[in-house]
Amino acid sequence: MYALVSYDLYAAMRGANVAQRVKPRITVTVDPQMLEEVDAYIREHAGADRSQIVDKALRCWYAQMLDEALAKQHAAPRSPEELEQRAAWKRIRTAQMLRGDRAPRVPEGE
Repeated sequence: MYALVSYDLYAAMRGANVAQRVKPRITVTVDPQMLEEVDAYIREHAGADRSQIVDKALRCWYAQMLDEALAKQHAAPRSPEELEQRAAWKRIRTAQMLRGDRAPRVPEGE
């Protein structure tokens, strides 16, 4: 199971500026050919650096993990409570359609 996404990570994934925070320094081992590709990209794009490329790659990986977790959650069998809740909402919608209601009725003054 995946942990909840912190606001800072979520904001970073959406492009918000979180540059005020000091980023931890890490060391990674990469395939030499991949590093050549990264360096070629950096040479062609002024202002790009290895850290930015690794950061973007990690954000893409994390977004994929979230997508997979969401797909897994939606593919999971429904609990008896969820099935009953869905059935209850279906009964409400059906009753509204039979009465010709377009929206739930709200008593005056509420």
